[in-house]
Amino acid sequence: MAKTAGTISNLLLERVYGTGGIAHTESFVISLLSKTQRVANAFLGKVRDSTALAVPKEKLIFKLRDDVSSAIDVTKITESRGGVDEALDQSTLPELMAYDVDWFRNITASRYITWFQIGRDLLVLYPGKAAAGTATVHYTKLTTALSVAADSFELEDEDVHVAADLAEIILLARDKQVSVAEEKIRQLVDYLGVEAMNDQK
Repeated sequence: MAKTAGTISNLLLERVYGTGGIAHTESFVISLLSKTQRVANAFLGKVRDSTALAVPKEKLIFKLRDDVSSAIDVTKITESRGGVDEALDQSTLPELMAYDVDWFRNITASRYITWFQIGRDLLVLYPGKAAAGTATVHYTKLTTALSVAADSFELEDEDVHVAADLAEIILLARDKQVSVAEEKIRQLVDYLGVEAMNDQK
């Protein structure tokens, strides 16, 4: 059963000695958890979705925020060919430039071959097609905002603690419980297997 924003909010308020909602209201903590769930999923890539992308003829470059607004990172793109979904190759801009220096002018194809993402905002399909088409975009999802206590996390229960730990670190820092926040950061980076940067050294 999915954990709710209210349950995790209450747990966090107990952890940072904020029960009673004086330093941190429940609505503030839920708003914070909404953001940290999105950050956690951007890193973990666990909550995914897909959508059909209508591709106008001769178009190669798409703004994700406009065309696939709930996407964080694209993980795969497929095109239906003869009733069978076939995955396009994933490439990089340097690879595509090495393959076709005029790639951005190639707009007369009958099928897509490859794709790549630039940052978190641009998606490139290559080559452009002479006629409009459709591709299915599979992606790591920008999780739905948490706004009330009854809202459920989209992260699986075993991953919710990553979002909760991030929120706890922020609350501790906000309360100037710096040493406790530092220890929590160390625990989280150890769990995630990442390296924490220390600008003081």
